[in-house]
Amino acid sequence: MDVVFRSSADHPPYSSSGFEAEPSPSDESAGLGRALDGKFAFALAVVLLLVFSSGWQVLLFGPQDLSTSTQPSVLIRVIYFPFYAAEIGLLLTAPTASLRAAVRAPLLWCIIGLAFISTFWSVDPDMTTRRSVALLFTTLFGVTLAARFDWKSLSAILATGFAILAVTSFLLGLLVPTWGRMTEIFPGAWSGVFREKNALGNRMALGVVIFLGAAALNPRRRGLWSLMACLALLLIVLSTSKTSLIGLCLGLSSFGMVFLVRRGPVTAVVATFVAVTSAILFGLVLVFASDVILGLLGKDATLTGRTVLWAAIIRQAELSPWTGYGYGAIWFEQTLWGPLPWITKQAGFRAYEAHNSWLDLWLSLGYGGVGLFALYFVETCIRAILALYRSPGAYLAFPILVIFTATTIDETVVLNYNDMVWAIFVALAIRLTNPAASTAARRSESAEQHLPYWAEA
Repeated sequence: MDVVFRSSADHPPYSSSGFEAEPSPSDESAGLGRALDGKFAFALAVVLLLVFSSGWQVLLFGPQDLSTSTQPSVLIRVIYFPFYAAEIGLLLTAPTASLRAAVRAPLLWCIIGLAFISTFWSVDPDMTTRRSVALLFTTLFGVTLAARFDWKSLSAILATGFAILAVTSFLLGLLVPTWGRMTEIFPGAWSGVFREKNALGNRMALGVVIFLGAAALNPRRRGLWSLMACLALLLIVLSTSKTSLIGLCLGLSSFGMVFLVRRGPVTAVVATFVAVTSAILFGLVLVFASDVILGLLGKDATLTGRTVLWAAIIRQAELSPWTGYGYGAIWFEQTLWGPLPWITKQAGFRAYEAHNSWLDLWLSLGYGGVGLFALYFVETCIRAILALYRSPGAYLAFPILVIFTATTIDETVVLNYNDMVWAIFVALAIRLTNPAASTAARRSESAEQHLPYWAEA
């Protein structure tokens, strides 16, 4: 007769009387505490994401354009302060992981440090200081997302936040059209909780690939996130934003590539070949037949005045090419000796951003800022490409980074303070540096194990 020895780990614990021991109240309370901690962290991360989306500003202040003010609203700045404190609290729930995540991004901190240092030559030192602090907290939120949550949890957080934005935008456009739709410029175009149709279109293009990524990483909620992706598509159509259609097409193509690559080695080779060939052909069309693409999008050769603005920015950037004019101080400066009056004169209109991330970066931080971010950006892109063949996180990271890359050409999304797009980029960039490790894998009280029921995998 064979005797099988079993360790205490193979059967439930027993009391001295021989009966199965019930969990102690302290064990039950500890498990409940872990579950509440995970759900609270998840909810707080979603709230912070919504705060950095700026969608609440339309609901709070109405659809008027606050960017035309010479100074940002003091009230808006004050509203962010308690959320900065909450962000620090979330970061401190995983201090060791957050520190490790931060250490893995030295180039990122060099860029943030340069923003602070630019105070010394800024055209408005006070404004540069304030906005550098806001940029730091926005970046720390991205670090916290990368350190505190794994890919499944991160996709659920982003999808939940974007679902709230999509549903609120739809209801606002449907029920309160004077707020949810544009009335003066492009009347009738939906803007949702944002002040401009392109903002809604661009965010929803990002939302589509986020919903698809969440569906791939959280199969049990695939139906919910697929429904949200359809709603985001509808909002893109209602916004009439043609620019966002380019991002949407690139994002969907990128998601399809991830799907094929993850299917197996044969499809991976075929998908890689098709992607590289398509990219080369698209580049050739842009160079030699750009007028065809512009005609399809209904744009003129100036890209709605962007090329005129870019020429004016380049002239001013060339006057201070190495240092720039200071982070976050150019587009609201009050002096007459800074670059803004000359840009306005040469462009023929008053702009509130460069509509190109690279030019804005050059104008603000000079060659140093452009060079540092270019290195960090290339590093992140390489890691995203490698993740295609190594990590399921590519379902989320790769399409978002493709859309982010395209957006840098005609919008300012790099080093944006109080902006969820920059926070998402930071989160993905840092998570890609260590895709296998996560707080969820090291701590039983992680958010991934205690997600709200709609976000569980």
